[in-house]
Amino acid sequence: MERIAYLIATGFYSGRGPRIKGQAVGGTYGSLAALLFCIFFLWMNNPRDYAAATILIFAAGLLSVPLAEKAIGPEENHKGIIVRRDQNSITIDEWLGIFISLAPVMYMTPSWWMAVPASVGFIGFRIFDTRKPPVVRYFDRMKSSCGVMLDDFAAGTCTIPFTAAATVLTSAVIS
Repeated sequence: MERIAYLIATGFYSGRGPRIKGQAVGGTYGSLAALLFCIFFLWMNNPRDYAAATILIFAAGLLSVPLAEKAIGPEENHKGIIVRRDQNSITIDEWLGIFISLAPVMYMTPSWWMAVPASVGFIGFRIFDTRKPPVVRYFDRMKSSCGVMLDDFAAGTCTIPFTAAATVLTSAVIS
């Protein structure tokens, strides 16, 4: 069971990528993997399936994160601090944040132009996830798997207005 939890919590190992300039960047790797998976759902253009995938990711994170945290053990985070909770390689929360932040793109006609608002959503999410404004920081300080998931949910929610604006502007330009 721990192996399955580890597989899910690391976003199918997307959080285990190599360090860049000595720094662990699992969150960025996980976000990129989630972006590719998310684009598949956006291209299908089915809001019900998109919502179901988002809910499934959230539930899978709540269940897998505690088991994976235990299996991973102490790990150095991006600041060089040893942590026992929300380790860098756990990226299912980034998957949730990407799905939340890209939700407005669902209302665009599938085309390669979706890359514009998807890029805005990706960059915005990474900014809110790493900079941790107060609402995100509040959930980040929770000592539970719910907190692990909710801080990225909040970062994704903070990104929605920017993604929505990029979606509307891109749709206006291409029509």
